[in-house]
Amino acid sequence: MKIPIRKTPFYFLRHAQTDHSIYQLYDDPDEVQLNEKGIKQALEIQSILAHLPITTVCSSPLLRVQQTKEIALKNKIFKDIILEDLRECPSMLWDLFYASELRSLTIKEWELVQEFIYRVERGLKQAFQQEDPLLLIAHGGTYWALYHLLQLEGNQKINNCILVELFLDQQNTWKTKFIS
Repeated sequence: MKIPIRKTPFYFLRHAQTDHSIYQLYDDPDEVQLNEKGIKQALEIQSILAHLPITTVCSSPLLRVQQTKEIALKNKIFKDIILEDLRECPSMLWDLFYASELRSLTIKEWELVQEFIYRVERGLKQAFQQEDPLLLIAHGGTYWALYHLLQLEGNQKINNCILVELFLDQQNTWKTKFIS
């Protein structure tokens, strides 16, 4: 799969904090809610998002993402698209992400990681067909996959409720600018 050529920048926001984020609980629940700090984070990012020209928001269907979107984009008008392919990866893949920083993955392990990356790529293709300016709201694992798909530099992990602008530089290389 090849990602469509895109010249326009887009934004990525990782969902706000949950208790699962704090305690690194990887039990794959879909219905994890934002905790008190997560609600505050989403409220804080609201003022930044209010000033960005966002036409379309593509997001993961998981509750923590939907809550972040609802709070952070309150009173903003946008086209709302929920994409299954932007869901978080299974928890055992996070173990492989971390393992890949320390050792070579086995062929079977790499196939599992690639399967997730391909899923995110499908979601990205769907999102890129939408009207700009575009905001993606998803998960740390989704950002990890974007990092690899777009061959980004810097840290492949992103904290909760961090807003990033992704854009092409003059050499057509994807770059990131952390806004929050």
